[in-house]
Amino acid sequence: MHPDGFFTIGAIPSKKVRQEDKCFERQWDSQFELHTWLGYNADTESWEVDRKEWLMKDTVEWQKKHLQGQNVGLSSVDNSDNEVVLNSEASQGNKKQYGLKGITSTGRRRVIDGCTILEDTYGKKRLGFGTLTIPNLSPNAMTIVNKLWAKIIETFHRFLRRFYESAGIIPYVLGVTEVQTKRLENYGQFALHYHFVYVACDKKGKFYFTANWVRMIWQKILSKVLRNNGIDDEVSTAAAVDLQKVKKSAKNYISKYVSKGKEEVETLVHAGCSEQIPSQWWSMTKVMRDRIKGALVKISQDMCYFILENRETLIDLDILKKFAASASFTKNDEEVICGYWGIASSQGIIQLFDVF
Repeated sequence: MHPDGFFTIGAIPSKKVRQEDKCFERQWDSQFELHTWLGYNADTESWEVDRKEWLMKDTVEWQKKHLQGQNVGLSSVDNSDNEVVLNSEASQGNKKQYGLKGITSTGRRRVIDGCTILEDTYGKKRLGFGTLTIPNLSPNAMTIVNKLWAKIIETFHRFLRRFYESAGIIPYVLGVTEVQTKRLENYGQFALHYHFVYVACDKKGKFYFTANWVRMIWQKILSKVLRNNGIDDEVSTAAAVDLQKVKKSAKNYISKYVSKGKEEVETLVHAGCSEQIPSQWWSMTKVMRDRIKGALVKISQDMCYFILENRETLIDLDILKKFAASASFTKNDEEVICGYWGIASSQGIIQLFDVF
């Protein structure tokens, strides 16, 4: 069961994780290294494990050692980690292209779960909704930014993470990428932009950072990427960043973007834009991803049988908001339902887990 009450029941094989989601998991996991601290126990007169912690492997020395001297654009940037932004040439090859089917069901569900958790943790009034847009650039510069989009967003997350951690705040950030279709239709420019949800202010309503600070960060990242690829275009982000305070629901803000899938992307492919389609349509910081995984609850077998046998009554009592079949197979010319999905009300979740 997910944080917003969405749940699945079934006896079908585990669904394979799509390659683009696996790529995202590896991308994040590869950045961290497990460190163990020892503490001296006076009672046993021995050194014992005090704690274990996953730390970012983002130093220049580590990158140079483990990437074996590859040209990955390593350099120090003020107020950020030593980010890795690959040159466009280094990203070329015969690798399978991901992202051609739009946002995955896994990505869609994780983004919604993340928004639910943030709203429950901080309240809607403390959250912000931001948009990062690619400013007007030359065609070559625009192509490079689009191709390196995943690394650019990763670098942006690092800026935010460093800021939040320096202020003693958990760096919860998540977002989705979208193609500016109007810009493509009106001006022939294929340009991506990034919609993200973040913790915007403290309990008193004081904002942690301003839009101008984000504009400065966004300008630094894009300029660095272009310089790494031999382009000295002037980058102006004055109108490329928009931050808003969430008024109603972060989940509602972002839901229209996670609903875009295969059909929208196929239109872009037919328009000749396949090479610039991002490999990943969703992204989030590691602590956000870990918080989501920890919030998923496994439903007991007894609860599953109880819901199946009493689904109509549970809907009448408003314990369940929705319940429907989601998977089936044919046996002896008859359809056999083997999977269900549903949504439990907030009060229904409490009642169900009190009983089971």
